[in-house]
Amino acid sequence: MKRHLKKWEISLRTLPLLAALLAIKYALGAYTGFQGLLSLQEIGLVVTAGVFLLGFMLSGTLADYKESERIPGEMASVLENMEELAVNAAQQTGISASECRHACMQVINTTLQWFYKQSSQEALYEQLHQYALLLHRLSREGAPPPIIGRAFLELNSLRKLITRAGVISRTGFLSSGYALLELLLVAILLLLLLTRFPSQVLMFTITSTVGLVYIYLYFLIRDIDDPFEYEAGKASGATEVALFPLEEYRRRLQNRLFVNQTSSNEGEAS
Repeated sequence: MKRHLKKWEISLRTLPLLAALLAIKYALGAYTGFQGLLSLQEIGLVVTAGVFLLGFMLSGTLADYKESERIPGEMASVLENMEELAVNAAQQTGISASECRHACMQVINTTLQWFYKQSSQEALYEQLHQYALLLHRLSREGAPPPIIGRAFLELNSLRKLITRAGVISRTGFLSSGYALLELLLVAILLLLLLTRFPSQVLMFTITSTVGLVYIYLYFLIRDIDDPFEYEAGKASGATEVALFPLEEYRRRLQNRLFVNQTSSNEGEAS
């Protein structure tokens, strides 16, 4: 239910500004008698220029967004491979598989806390370093080198994904482009206020349509510019990349830890 309501968040942010624009336009005509200085044909070029700039900004931010959508799934796959390789290596040493799974649980927990802005990126890299120390320990205990080598490759892949997600989240798309877009947006809204219309019906229809499109798309571009905008475990915007692949992997790992713990308790009891 919440997810269905989330899609209307940008619309709810747009409507107050659109209502203010229409109220100002109506008040200018009703209380001051101002009907406008420009015709629709005269502002057409400016509105068209805004369309091209909106398309450019939207295509640029969408490129990063589409890449970001793949990151949680790839991270979950890499983490599960790291777990299986560590458990496989542990079975041929004196280290328990449960210890390896607990190390993986610490990594996935810290990863999710980092996405949710509850932990720093430095803390996450430190957790990865601790996992690397576990791999070194497995190697000293006699784990097969090919398995340890593959585990280090998966660890390196995870580091790359974390770094890429961090760069996308912290780097805005062309701040100079946003400055031009905001300037052009204000100019178009002002031109709508200065435009004369043959009738009030046409005035409300065109002003509301053009205003809605430009204001909504501006908020949309701003929102998808950071696809990992989470705060305290919740999405701050309406278009955040879903982290369910990581959450689902954590549940699978919890189930395996529970099964191992139950088996160990039954073995001790017998």
